[in-house]
Amino acid sequence: MSKKIYLNIEGIGNEVIELFSKTTTSEFRSFLCNVADYSDDPDIILKLYKHDGTIIPISPEIEPNTEKKPYRLIFRKKKPINQLENSTSSNNIIGTNNKENKEDEDRLNINPRVSSTSTSTTPIKTPCPAKNKVENVEMIYRHNIERPSFNKDVIEHLKKPTFDIWKWKENGMISLLEHMFIDLGLLDSFKINFDTLDNFLHCCKLCYNKNPFHNFIHCFCVTQMMYGIINITNLVNILTPREKLILMLSCIAHDLDHPGCNNVYQVNAKTDLALLYNDQSPLENHHCAVFFYILKKPEANVLESLSNEEFVEVRKGIIQCILATDMAKHSQLVGQFKDMTDKFDFKNEEHRNMLLLMLIKSADISNEVRPTHVAEPWVDNLLEEFFMQHDKELVEGLPVSALMDRKKVKKSITQSNFIAFVMIPIFEAMAKVLPNMNDNVIKPIRTSLAYYKNLEV
Repeated sequence: MSKKIYLNIEGIGNEVIELFSKTTTSEFRSFLCNVADYSDDPDIILKLYKHDGTIIPISPEIEPNTEKKPYRLIFRKKKPINQLENSTSSNNIIGTNNKENKEDEDRLNINPRVSSTSTSTTPIKTPCPAKNKVENVEMIYRHNIERPSFNKDVIEHLKKPTFDIWKWKENGMISLLEHMFIDLGLLDSFKINFDTLDNFLHCCKLCYNKNPFHNFIHCFCVTQMMYGIINITNLVNILTPREKLILMLSCIAHDLDHPGCNNVYQVNAKTDLALLYNDQSPLENHHCAVFFYILKKPEANVLESLSNEEFVEVRKGIIQCILATDMAKHSQLVGQFKDMTDKFDFKNEEHRNMLLLMLIKSADISNEVRPTHVAEPWVDNLLEEFFMQHDKELVEGLPVSALMDRKKVKKSITQSNFIAFVMIPIFEAMAKVLPNMNDNVIKPIRTSLAYYKNLEV
């Protein structure tokens, strides 16, 4: 006899394994390590959690579960016995002979035998997570690709914020993105080779992780919403080609290589990203860096035809847009935009730049503009990602982030508060500047708010 065990593996995603009646505990452990592509090292601690966060033993007697309630599998390295209590001391990071520190030395290219006063000219290399991510992508470059073709209904539906993304696979989404670029005239305006665009989009897809929420499908949702808003508000005739290019590329790039844990976790855990970017929007800075490292690949460089001056302007615009998606800046940016709405002037460059930031911010949080059956799965996905972060924080002894404890969070209340206090204010501010927002965007959002309010009863 056998039984199926559904797992959610840290850093990988969902997997399913089959256990047989004669499987031993040791075999089960090895099996878990193999599935997670992790070495079966005795110094590795495996932690297995139920869906409700309860830790359970690594045993073949484990109860079978369902795909909707997978067990969570987390790996941790044992601390060396000779490690001193003060783990922040430099002597505990460099210069000991334990295996863990040797791995760190190799990763950082640091030689513990060279003192700080050494006259050696060997440079100390700083790790670059963005560069490493892009260089490790196994990319197959495609050539002579046919341009996508869709029927009239799909083309018209694609221009609406209500587009149903769940009817499409990821490669189909790439074709839809290509159609958006063609329809907005970006290939012609910036002499973008279609094969290059195709390779760029495939490379971006590979640089998105399989997180429950921050994944390539979310990237597509944000980009499609941007395309929809541009069309329904007549921005298609108001924005310059450069502004359209900045917005579309920013949407595609805005969560590249998202690790599934937010900035608060990065800072508290002192991750490479937090240290590299001095705790200042580490994730958003990383997303930008991954994007521009992708452009260093000649076969994927969609900006190769731009002059140096144009590239500088486009790069500046993309960085500003992606950094604006840090929710820590939300209130400040929305407040600045509200101050402009009564006297908004499309001829004012500062006003236009702020509008671009509002457009990507609103597109990033726009799921509730879509019909409930399309939008609600995203709420579940986001909560799943939050709960996984909460589990990591508990295991690692970090401060636990607010609104991420599965035992305390209630979906209906959390979502109705988000819609009422985050979504509606920004979209109502934009409606003062852009036409057709009330019927096409704000009305559906209010419908979603009523739906979650009813669930509270």
